[in-house]
Amino acid sequence: MHKVHLCIESLLRQSCKPDHLILWVSVPEDKIPKKLARLKQRGLQIKFCKDIRSYRKIIYTLKGNPESLIVTADDDIFYPKDWLKQLYEAYQKEPQYIYCHRAHLMIKDVEGKLKKYMEWDFRSPGIQGPSLLLFPTGVGGVLYPPHSLSEEALNQEACMRLSPYNDDPWLKAMSLLKGTQCKKVSPFSPKYIHIRGVNKKALSKINLANGGKKNDEQIQAVFEYYNLYNLF
Repeated sequence: MHKVHLCIESLLRQSCKPDHLILWVSVPEDKIPKKLARLKQRGLQIKFCKDIRSYRKIIYTLKGNPESLIVTADDDIFYPKDWLKQLYEAYQKEPQYIYCHRAHLMIKDVEGKLKKYMEWDFRSPGIQGPSLLLFPTGVGGVLYPPHSLSEEALNQEACMRLSPYNDDPWLKAMSLLKGTQCKKVSPFSPKYIHIRGVNKKALSKINLANGGKKNDEQIQAVFEYYNLYNLF
């Protein structure tokens, strides 16, 4: 909370300006740091909600704005000034896809089943898509066109039960249910600058521990519950 203003600053300086810039928080209003609160004068909207971990950044916005173009951003990254412009221009050319800067390629074994997360093609170098096998990662930001996700995406009980520590498997599953392919802005994923001191408590450390065991458990839980393995 005391460093998120650094990420917000990079979003306020984008060459392509969003219509709305929303930060969802689960703390009392008097706990908002002054450095963050001052950014409201420049267009930041701070909204308060129930703590549903990483799902806060899309569930509430999606519920209230089903016809809007929604772009998510993780709060521990400095985003380059053309980050949003590149996503938006890609969407304008082919609006039928979900767009991202960074995605892994899900890999199948000889039986057609998905391999473990740590055996995927990380960042999918040279592969741009579109493809159902591209798995967007939230750290690079993801652009969701209206109705590109299943309406089931709003099921808070299910997402917190099946994939409580990582929204990426859930959102990927919701795009698969809708039949929406994903595409990267470029065949090669950029590297991002992390804000120092924020990543120590990141959920990614939970998900990647023990060879990505928690990630595999959550992917399996979501994909089995919605019978998504049949797609592969």
